Amino acid sequence: MTHMRLVRLIFIGSMVLWAGAGCGARRGADTPMMGQELGPGPLVTVTPASVDFFAEHRVEIHWGDKKRAFRAVLQQRGDLLELILLGPMEQPVVRIFQQGTEVGEERFIQGPLPFEPEYILADVQKAFLRWSKDDTTQDGALEGARDGLRWREEREGGRVQRRIFERDDLPETLPLIVHYTYEGEDRMPSAVHLENTWFDYTLDIQALRWSSLE
Repeated sequence: MTHMRLVRLIFIGSMVLWAGAGCGARRGADTPMMGQELGPGPLVTVTPASVDFFAEHRVEIHWGDKKRAFRAVLQQRGDLLELILLGPMEQPVVRIFQQGTEVGEERFIQGPLPFEPEYILADVQKAFLRWSKDDTTQDGALEGARDGLRWREEREGGRVQRRIFERDDLPETLPLIVHYTYEGEDRMPSAVHLENTWFDYTLDIQALRWSSLE
């Protein structure tokens, strides 16, 4: 599947799910499934975080000279990670979740998703989950690898500043990079910029509100 074909499918999905279309897009026999060739890359197993959290985000996706925006709610409780995409009236459109290694979806509109939920979860994980097995707040760089994916994390002031991901099946000149911005002493980033050179799009994620879950 070409990069542009994949970006078009993401755009179709965003129009259906995030612009409040009345019916879901259907996968035709001639519509490639996301992940048939390149795939989203490995997903990490969701493990309990040091603090369960809830966050509402405004997400803007850019590809070429186009962009679309939508809102989403992200929360983690124990080993359950949930992402709820919201429509223009802030009504739930679809819930995508991962519990441990199990991935699933719950649709609140008719019709199948025009993309695999693993693609959405892959970006969520790269931006918001812990990749190091050590729950450390030490400054400096951490790195690791799993299932053909190499990652590097840079920390300053006990907070993640940047993450870089590289795939064994793609050139090193095509990394996926995540940048973080914080306000004051907040531990949760106020803004996240994800540049996905694998599929030629970027995400700008703004935190509207967030809180820890007791």
